[in-house]
This record gives sequence, C-alpha cells and structure tokens, in this order.
Amino acid sequence: MSNRKFVSSAIFLLLILSFAFTGGQRTTEPDPVQASPHISEVPNREPLPSTPPNQTAVSETPEFKAADRWKIGIHPYDSEVLNSEISEQIAADLWPVGLQVLTGNSVMVLYSKVIESDKTWGFVRISSLDQVNTRLTELLQEGWLPLDFSLSSTDMHVISSRSPNPVESWRVMSLSYDSTDTPRSILAKIDQVVRSQLQEKRILFGVAAVGTTLYLLFIETQGLLATQELSIGLYPNDGSTAFLALDQKVFEGAVPAGYAYTDEWILIPYYK
Repeated sequence: MSNRKFVSSAIFLLLILSFAFTGGQRTTEPDPVQASPHISEVPNREPLPSTPPNQTAVSETPEFKAADRWKIGIHPYDSEVLNSEISEQIAADLWPVGLQVLTGNSVMVLYSKVIESDKTWGFVRISSLDQVNTRLTELLQEGWLPLDFSLSSTDMHVISSRSPNPVESWRVMSLSYDSTDTPRSILAKIDQVVRSQLQEKRILFGVAAVGTTLYLLFIETQGLLATQELSIGLYPNDGSTAFLALDQKVFEGAVPAGYAYTDEWILIPYYK
C-alpha cells in the first residue's frame, strides 16, 4: 500500500486527544486465526439495515472538505456481493484502509483515495482464534500484507493487499481500559507500545477492539521502515466527531491506517 512507503528508521508519533479513553496492560499476541486470498468462509447472510451502532455514515455530507477522498461502505456479509462492491471501490482508487465486521451481518469498510498499480486485494475470515497464529503467518508468507483487521471473541477477519516485501515477524499487542482512564493515558499507552515495537522494527498495520480491549497489529517486513509520521486519533462515538476529524486529516494529506470502534470510542491511526 502506498500509504505506507517505508524506507528509513525514522517514525514520529503524534497523539491526537479527543475525549476520554483509558490505559491498560500490555500483552503479547492473542492466539488467532486463518488466511487465504479473497473471501473464505463467508456465508450468505442478510446485512444490517444501515450503519454500525451509534454511528452515522456522513462521508457525503456537504460540509466535508475531502468527501471525494474517503468513504465508509456498509456491505452485506455475503461473499459474492462483498467481492463485487469492494472491487468496484478499488477500481475507483478508493482503497480499504479500515475494517469492522459484525460476523453474519455486515462488513463496514473505511476507504481512502490511494492510487495503486496493483489492485489485488484479499479478505479472509479466520473462524477460530486458536488458528490465528498459524493462519495469519500463512497469509503473510503468501505475500499478503494486512490493511486492517477486525477481531471478535470468536473469530478474526483480515483485509489485505499484495506486497513484494517479505514479512520477517508480526505481533498483536493489546491494551485494556476502564472508566477511570483518560484520553491522554490511553494514548500514552499506545505510544509506549508503538515505540517498543518500532525498536523491534515492527510497524502498525491495523487496529481492532473487543469490549474494553484494543488490539494493535505490528509487522516487520524487509525494506519497510517508517519514514512517515504516525498520528492516532481517539474520538467519542457520537456519530459526527470522528468523521469530521477524519475528513480534516484526509484534507491535510493523511491516509487512515485502520479503524476500530466500541459503543463509546472510535480509534483511527493515520500516516502522512
């Protein structure tokens, strides 16, 4: 993905504070899931009626400055329709950069305007968390690089693109939070994790949330070290704040690099 053109060892982390969130414990990867290109194990199901909980799909609202450069799509949890609709967006140079899946119901994709010559993409479900280590490793070894992932208490979904850069290692780190935490404390914890992984040459490649726990995917690849600035936005899930901030960031030239939401919060990393 061209939104992560990594060549040197420099990375800068900016923490964008927006309302309260919370800090927690650092851990290593959970035992996860499976991989293969394009959609696997996604049955035909009815989609959710409109938007994810507590959210409004507002990307086409006139006041947005960069409405032509990002979009949120709500797709049915149906392999044939999903392949068609995502491929249509990619053909228009709107790349999937964020993912939130409600298994059996809907697939929410955050798209951002990115020009790519290779439009090969993949979407897979890892049906058991016990398979994550094996299956995600297989996916990476097959030359797929995650754009984002979605995690539940039972399964994992990964959306990815082809990459010529071999993957050396990967890790999922987790942070738990509670009502006593502040935005600054949770973002400081994320900062700590990002910097610790950077020291091991791993870069952030997606975020997910399950309950009050955030999960961050880090990957080390040959020839890819960050030269871009990473910022992380944490916003109240109130139907507008996150999308207005997202629009402003895209307007300023940033590219989203993941998307995770809970009933209360929305987390979006950006590279610029």
